Amino acid sequence: MERRIMLPTKKNKPKWDRPLSILILGAPKAGKTTFLGTVPDNLVIDLDRGAHFLADVYVWQPRSLRELDIVLSEPLPPRYKAISLDSLTMLANWIEADITQAAGVESLSEIPYGRGFADVRRRMMDIIQKAQRQGRWVFGTGHLFLAEGPSWTPEMSGRLRTIVGAMFDCIAYLRQGESGPELVFSRQESEHPEVGSRHPALAGKVIPASFEAILEELRKFGAEKEAEAEEEEEEEEEQLELVEEPEPITPAQQRKIRDLFNLLGEKAAREGRAIENGLTSKVVASQKGQMSKQEAQELIAELERRLREE
Repeated sequence: MERRIMLPTKKNKPKWDRPLSILILGAPKAGKTTFLGTVPDNLVIDLDRGAHFLADVYVWQPRSLRELDIVLSEPLPPRYKAISLDSLTMLANWIEADITQAAGVESLSEIPYGRGFADVRRRMMDIIQKAQRQGRWVFGTGHLFLAEGPSWTPEMSGRLRTIVGAMFDCIAYLRQGESGPELVFSRQESEHPEVGSRHPALAGKVIPASFEAILEELRKFGAEKEAEAEEEEEEEEEQLELVEEPEPITPAQQRKIRDLFNLLGEKAAREGRAIENGLTSKVVASQKGQMSKQEAQELIAELERRLREE
């Protein structure tokens, strides 16, 4: 049986208040893990083994990929309001080591037809998706190393980096600013083409590297949207007030139209003529109440004029 494909029938209404997934890129020791410590009730999955100094968050160090997969495959306890994968760079290394060991080779390039690289991408996507399906804030960190020239380059391969980046709502570059660590969501303010945000509240922004600073941007954006919605409602109400509901046709008008039309019909029958359909349609609409008082008055005037002329 062929399955029926349903396309949307209503325009999308954005959900601005849902938890976001944010990828934080930065050099080693730049403060990415420190930022994760600013997120309340955060489950930090410490793959780098460097989150032991964080306070007021939950730090978990999985012993294997299988253990990580088992935990993320089931609903997490509600005490965790956020999930952080620290880091995705180390996660990619774990997956690569697991695949090469299983295949009995030294590197992914030794696996024919690029299957090893494809398997890394597939397993990375699977773990990130399982974290995102928990319905909470999701953070991922990615290490950068200094390449030849002035630019920084993520350690993950180009295709893997592109796929992983596309899975997150926002990508920020963490750097040291004049007054402390900053999250850069602006491509104009960063040398990294990866940074950006699907959520307009963070797009093009440079903010302090803290979860509270992210929430503050979202609150300001929400307040602006509420103000815009109120203005639109007020404009709609004003427009409704300007449009007066027309008075309906009265019973007296209906009777007069009926009498005039009957007289016109008798006269036309005596003269062997027919009344045009347009006029008949108007009379029928009047008798069904599908006419305003003003329109009825205009129809009465037209019938009287025709009686005089004919």
